[in-house]
Amino acid sequence: MSASQPYTRLSLGLVVASLPFYLFPLNLGPVALSPPEAALLLCALIVGLRRVFDRRGGQRRLLPESSFFDAPIALLLAAALLSLLVTEYFRLSLRELRTLIVEPILFFYLVRSVVGSVEDATWLLDVFLTGVTIVALLGIGQFFLGGAVTDVQGVRRVQGTYLSPNHFGLLLGRALPFLLAGAWLGVRRGPRTLAALICSTALVLTFSVGAWLGTVAAILTLSLILGGRRVVLAVGLAVVVLSLAAVATLPAERVLARLDPAQGTALVRVQLWQAAGQMLAEQPLLGIGLDNFLYRYPAYVPPNVILEPNLSHPHNLVLQFWLQLGLLGLVAISWLLGTFVARAVPATRGGRAPAERALAAGALASMANFVVHGLIDNSYFLVDTAFIFWLTLGITPTRLIADSGVVYNHGRRAGRLRSGSQGARPTLTLLDGGAP
Repeated sequence: MSASQPYTRLSLGLVVASLPFYLFPLNLGPVALSPPEAALLLCALIVGLRRVFDRRGGQRRLLPESSFFDAPIALLLAAALLSLLVTEYFRLSLRELRTLIVEPILFFYLVRSVVGSVEDATWLLDVFLTGVTIVALLGIGQFFLGGAVTDVQGVRRVQGTYLSPNHFGLLLGRALPFLLAGAWLGVRRGPRTLAALICSTALVLTFSVGAWLGTVAAILTLSLILGGRRVVLAVGLAVVVLSLAAVATLPAERVLARLDPAQGTALVRVQLWQAAGQMLAEQPLLGIGLDNFLYRYPAYVPPNVILEPNLSHPHNLVLQFWLQLGLLGLVAISWLLGTFVARAVPATRGGRAPAERALAAGALASMANFVVHGLIDNSYFLVDTAFIFWLTLGITPTRLIADSGVVYNHGRRAGRLRSGSQGARPTLTLLDGGAP
């Protein structure tokens, strides 16, 4: 480990720890930066200086191990740049390009550059989960002691450090699967179990139906990955019981409004998706551009509708990527998710270290939450959720082991795998000449 390694880890930890606080900008003269953005710039500077000093010292460092993500990432960037051709609000699109596309992707490559082992990835994840747990405690305090809450139909919905309970639910839903996977496999079982209880309590108190559905999907995903048939049935039954108990705590009129497509939230969703479909019919290839939906949507709302005419996104993952980034953007995110699943699933199998399995299983369950919750709400296009998406890809054990001559990082040491003959196990040769 070089002398600068602790500083790179610390700067990367600052990025993930600050994600729940991105709505509290830092004013540096005429420039306002969110805490994650400021920490990201610091991390990039430290990593860049480290590379310079390593080269001057004659040390050879390997490129971050991300080749199988490079192609869909390039397609995503191309889609984002093409979307600028059709935007009506160029400055807003540029800001969103910077904060939701370029900077989170830079963060991904910094993670892949700095994180060289499962231990590093677990440490970085723990920093993120600690920050989420602190905010969850804040949310619980809001419910019992008062503070920033949203009162809807007699329901006191907590929102933590966010402006809405649904946004808070997005954060908790993405973090909770990692806590559950670690507790399930005995990785820091005590702290992870306690944090899971805290985050679960806060999640229930958001009364976000989308977050609840996403969490149900995540728990079922974990049970399918890590448990046998009996465990799956037991978890499924527990999920049903808990879901019924949660619904029972809501006022009847709120439940009916959710289910009735002729009123309330359900009506808004139907009208929203119809309007998004009309936009796509007019511009199916390039969409409408980044951060343009808020300004385009009112023109598609029927004149006799007064429910929520000022919505900033279509509350659906597919529609949002397609509208914001065009058809290429939808292909890119589908490609990224497909590649991620194909690479992460093998790391969940028996025989792997518990910490590695916990990372992979937690990441897959978190992505299940990302998809399911994203089908009826936001998914990616918020600063914290964009960074969490790339954090999930960056820390998941997805190494290639079958290709002859693949160079990769084995813990802190650089090695080269060579395939054996007749299906024999590949052999590892360390580049420093030592023993594996």
